[in-house]
Amino acid sequence: MVGAHRRIAFEDLLAYGGEMRPRQGAALERMAENARELGPDE
Repeated sequence: MVGAHRRIAFEDLLAYGGEMRPRQGAALERMAENARELGPDE
């Protein structure tokens, strides 16, 4: 930690992004499925 800022190793940042991307895709797919089940908003 430097001052009020935190430093993160670039490799750790890439690993985190690689872990989060599949979770985000799954969440978006669940949201899309819910929208399809509810039908059009009329």
